[in-house]
Amino acid sequence: MNRNIRVSVLLFRDNELLIVNMKRKESNCYVLPGGGLENGESIFEAGIREVKEETNLDISIVKIVYIKELYTNEDEAIDIILLGKINGGELRKGFDPEHGDNQVLNGVLWIKMDNLNQINFHPKQLMNRLNLDMNNNFQDGTIYLGRYKYPEGNKS
Repeated sequence: MNRNIRVSVLLFRDNELLIVNMKRKESNCYVLPGGGLENGESIFEAGIREVKEETNLDISIVKIVYIKELYTNEDEAIDIILLGKINGGELRKGFDPEHGDNQVLNGVLWIKMDNLNQINFHPKQLMNRLNLDMNNNFQDGTIYLGRYKYPEGNKS
């Protein structure tokens, strides 16, 4: 069984969260910008690179805020969710080199936090925590969200 490390990045503007729209087999979904670590890359470097590739924004990483585990019958992944800060760049839909000509990235957009529960947003585990932690300036340290079967559903 393979174990992968992924990073996702939370980026806020006023009361809005930056998300990307991705094509998935079953349906389109909205996720945080992010992806897998490349060989020799740190978690923070991967977050900065993935955001640049998918959104064209230049960011810095503030800290690690959440960790969660995902698994299928064949693979496992640890998803490390980072808090980032935008330093520059112009928001536009980027390119996901992992998928080559078969691009899955449909677009990038800001969404009001109050509207997050109205879309197919993943990871679902953030829905209950995000507003509380955002209002608390993520002062609780790194939070373990749990271990979940993918596609997202039941906690193991």
